[in-house]
Amino acid sequence: MDEFHKISSTWTRAPILEVSHQVSPRRQSTGYATVGTRLVSYTIQDFRAEAHQKEILAVIPAFNADRWITQCLLSLSNNSEPHDVSIVDDGSDNPVSHIVLPMENLVIIRLFQNCGIVAALNIAAIFSLEQGYKYYAREDADDISYPERLRTHRSLSEATGAILVTSLARFVDEAGKTLWISKDIIPPERVRNCLAKRNLYVHSSWFLRTTAFLLAGLYSREYQGAEDYELLHRLCRAGHIVTADLPLIDYLVHSASILSRNKTASRAQIRVQLRYFNFRRLSSYIGLLRSCSACLIPRSWKTRSRKLAQRFLRLGLPPSASPPFGNAESDDM
Repeated sequence: MDEFHKISSTWTRAPILEVSHQVSPRRQSTGYATVGTRLVSYTIQDFRAEAHQKEILAVIPAFNADRWITQCLLSLSNNSEPHDVSIVDDGSDNPVSHIVLPMENLVIIRLFQNCGIVAALNIAAIFSLEQGYKYYAREDADDISYPERLRTHRSLSEATGAILVTSLARFVDEAGKTLWISKDIIPPERVRNCLAKRNLYVHSSWFLRTTAFLLAGLYSREYQGAEDYELLHRLCRAGHIVTADLPLIDYLVHSASILSRNKTASRAQIRVQLRYFNFRRLSSYIGLLRSCSACLIPRSWKTRSRKLAQRFLRLGLPPSASPPFGNAESDDM
């Protein structure tokens, strides 16, 4: 399990009412994290007006996300629900701190080596616990949050007591054109059975209680590429999961994505299904067969099939219960 260690800190004061890339963080610290067998140094640049007053921490792992990160932050800033933002800069060639403007709710954690998405998410999870946040809102650096996202997620979490709240998502290409819209809304009592078939939820729509990490544990490095799917199996055993019945994010699908370049995620999902395989559950057999088949089908074919399905929907033809081959984050898995 990744560990997060703070070893020193210095305090500086940011210039009042000055907005530029030269603004100094109000608090700055250095430390190291153990990632597997590596010892990785980091810095924390804390621009928050006050050290943690809010209950929601929006977490954005970023690696060479220069093209999208500013728009992602802008979309979060349109949320009226009070929140802080933590960007985990996973060793980007051009540091995130050189790209984004400092905000009074921003914390940048920069790793000096590229450690991967699992390490970045776990470091942010431990930071959220250490800082006393109640909620951990997951966001991808190239995704867009709708203005009502955090308010809707928090209200649903408080109303249901769910350990994890998710939402539907609109999948878009780089031009902003709609490719398809997810529509899986699974009753909490059916989540475990449906998870045996495939990943039901878009990872960047997650809104967790931070106590979830104490109850279910952190992301596992053993399932890189399907780390969210594996954690979902533990989360649904630690509490219940609910989904808002409307899209609250735009999820970018582009040719440079990790999942479109290799089959690591496909193999990882199969290993997750084998780990949680239930010989008495038909869905376990269906899920394993589905994932093995997905390994043989190019992602481009799946994307085209979804576009065709959406075109049928617009023409009023009978739609299937879900897009072919499942949702975006599990389709290569």
